[in-house]
Amino acid sequence: MPRGKLIQRHSAKWESYWNSGFIYVDPNENFQLAQAIYGSFYYLLSSLPNEQDPKNRFIGLSPGGLARGADNSDYSGHVFWDQDIWMYPPILSFYPDIARVVVESRTQALAAAKANAVKYGFKGAKYPWESAFSGTETSPWPPSGLYEIHVTADAAFAVRQLVYATDDKVGIIRQLKLDEWAIEVALFWQSRVECSQEADQCSILNVMPPDEYHFPVNDSVYTNYAVRLSLELPAYILSFTGGSHPDLPLWAHTAQRLTYPTSVTPDGRQFHLEFNGFTPGVVHPRSRRNTATVKQADVILLGYPLGMEMSSEMRKADLDVYLPITVHDGPAMTWGMFALGYLELDLPNMAAPLFEKNYDNIVQPFGVWSEDPGGGGALNFLTGMGGFLQAIVNGYGGIRLLEDRVTLHPQPLPHTTTWKLIGYRHLGYQIDIIFDFTRRVMSFQTTAKNSTTHLVLELESEGIYDLSTVGQPFEVHLEKSLIRVFNPTVDALISIPVGKSASHAAFHIFPVIRYAVFVVLICFLLRFLFICKRQLEGFLYSKGESNYRVK
Repeated sequence: MPRGKLIQRHSAKWESYWNSGFIYVDPNENFQLAQAIYGSFYYLLSSLPNEQDPKNRFIGLSPGGLARGADNSDYSGHVFWDQDIWMYPPILSFYPDIARVVVESRTQALAAAKANAVKYGFKGAKYPWESAFSGTETSPWPPSGLYEIHVTADAAFAVRQLVYATDDKVGIIRQLKLDEWAIEVALFWQSRVECSQEADQCSILNVMPPDEYHFPVNDSVYTNYAVRLSLELPAYILSFTGGSHPDLPLWAHTAQRLTYPTSVTPDGRQFHLEFNGFTPGVVHPRSRRNTATVKQADVILLGYPLGMEMSSEMRKADLDVYLPITVHDGPAMTWGMFALGYLELDLPNMAAPLFEKNYDNIVQPFGVWSEDPGGGGALNFLTGMGGFLQAIVNGYGGIRLLEDRVTLHPQPLPHTTTWKLIGYRHLGYQIDIIFDFTRRVMSFQTTAKNSTTHLVLELESEGIYDLSTVGQPFEVHLEKSLIRVFNPTVDALISIPVGKSASHAAFHIFPVIRYAVFVVLICFLLRFLFICKRQLEGFLYSKGESNYRVK
């Protein structure tokens, strides 16, 4: 191919990325942030295939991407939990077809994972802490392969998120054989969990949590909750296919009995313990570095991405307890998660300096990320980039991908008045979303659609707006909202214009309460007419016209 033609195709491909799936910040307003976003997308997408190649299957995304570095450095191109929890979510938000390829790297390694479980004396499928082409354990550090088992639950969480975001759920379940996959994962966890009938609770013993400074420990709170979601995954997936498994009730019972250790702060606030016996600020006997510090984000991941239900007081207590004891020169992705947590609680002043700590890990002149601040650790650290992009989409955008909806809680990025999500994907829709904090409005436009599902935007205050018409933008007040499937049994559609920028918007949907009042009034009117009819019949009967009935 001629050199000029190759460059032209290369440029056109990247232009298609920037126009169809991206976070846009005006570089004239915040150049540092805009550059960090471009660099993060560029390095992530450069390390991912556009589609699965049957002859050369994609084996997964390493923390250092395609560039391995020297021998035994930059994680040797191996695949860790970084792929499933850190790098995968922003790809799913904008490039679900590529996200599917990432999930396939796990599902296609099922046979190796089953062999790995047998090797360690368990049932089902156990994914290695570090994997490569063979799918077997490739970690050069034996304790991680033995104890850091949460990676299997992390892969299951990625599968769950893919199904949430996919319109044709039955199709993707059958194509990737996710029902079989989820069952094998649940079989592993059931064989790994230890349950006490007397205490009516279940534990997972001898594990290494995401905080790799402590191991082996019992009941890592992150591991236990991720396992709960894994045990509940087969029932969720089989609900779409109509399938079943005799162990579904057992898995549900085990999931409900898993324990999550807690304690109380000196000022009386309840918080989650990292593991059973952990005391914040005190050196634990299982600390392999003889330190009271925590390596990286761990407990705080319960609120996001795992979505554990808890009070806002407990969520804040978790953040407040672990922020001062987390190593401040540790892995890059940690600070985005702290920022995200405080944003969830509407504490932007707490979030902003934590979010901006990400810049300490960006090495110039090419904006390559390092694992540790100032250029230390692994280079081209995609894990940090993934955490950074999640801090924007899921932190400042407040986006949560849930089973039946996507929630939004937009907030202004530091030193930025307007920012955009270009091509956010959900259930076959591609939606451009603009958050304008100067005018306090947000606009939505469906730019493409490959789905028969009817999506609507529901505002927290009042109003539900149609998203199903491609190419017709509308503007609404900036507030908490959610995107969900239209429900014809409770949503009443009334065609009205939504504003100057949305004069062609298809529908505005009255809140359910107005619809209910309308129905009640109709019922009263019908009842009134029925009573009048009976009274007229009685009057005519009294006049001797007994054969007359009001029609």
